[in-house]
Amino acid sequence: MMKRHGSLNLAVRVAAGLAFCVTAASAAPSASAVSQRRFVNGQIWKNGSSSYSVNEYSLGVNLWVNGSGSNLYFSGRPFSGSVWGSGSYFTISGAGVNASVNKWGGNYSVSGTIHPQGGGQALRVNFTMNALGREDDPNNPPSYNLYDYASGANINFQPNGRDGYNMSGWMDDEKFGASGTALAGLVVTIAIESRPHAKPKAEERAPRAEGKLTPLPCPL
Repeated sequence: MMKRHGSLNLAVRVAAGLAFCVTAASAAPSASAVSQRRFVNGQIWKNGSSSYSVNEYSLGVNLWVNGSGSNLYFSGRPFSGSVWGSGSYFTISGAGVNASVNKWGGNYSVSGTIHPQGGGQALRVNFTMNALGREDDPNNPPSYNLYDYASGANINFQPNGRDGYNMSGWMDDEKFGASGTALAGLVVTIAIESRPHAKPKAEERAPRAEGKLTPLPCPL
């Protein structure tokens, strides 16, 4: 009888140990979930009048953006297309991307769908980008902060010169990825183009030489 009672206690202890292991394993984050979070480190350069490049080489982002009239045209990786609109509303459409940008004050609300070039499930993004400073002073451009509540993406854009930006932050590789990062950089170029540009200084006229007038000799 004592032997049977001891066997029962052993079975209970083993079952409790297995239950603890299962609970601990389910509570621990998976390696794949941790590995989806990636650091962002890129640049936005103005190469000329209404001409930009958006790069984040570790993600394969390489966009060329060119302005023509009131529109912007972009090509490269991971998508290509055009930007239409002005003022407070812009439409982004093309091969692999469809999005809208609503602007009020220094806030940009972006919503869109991105289709991977190689096929697969479409990516939906919905993020807000805020200007941290005034946008009406061309000599002191503001920084921008992006946050996407759904994916947790948080990217900062710090001015580098008058029309360039460094981008850095974190994003989810599966829920935001290279496509979301490229779209964010494209929205920054829209913000730059929408801001007032510095006017070239007017050429200063050379000071007028002031000479003394020599009086005419009186006739004798």
